[in-house]
Amino acid sequence: MQMRRNMTAIIKFVYVMTLFLSLFHVVTSYFVRHKCKSDYHCQDKLCTPPQIGKCLNNFCYCRIGKKEPFVTYN
Repeated sequence: MQMRRNMTAIIKFVYVMTLFLSLFHVVTSYFVRHKCKSDYHCQDKLCTPPQIGKCLNNFCYCRIGKKEPFVTYN
């Protein structure tokens, strides 16, 4: 009987640790910042619609706005 209690405690511990680590991974991966030099480097696939990627202070951020055409200067 004691062995069965220990087994259930171990299974519960493993379950709780798996849940905690997966939540921790989701939260930390959500706040990853990508470096950029212009708006071109901030891809829209990082943002959910209607947000678009904008480069502010050399990091990509998601902002609500219209998509502007990218202009290249020679």
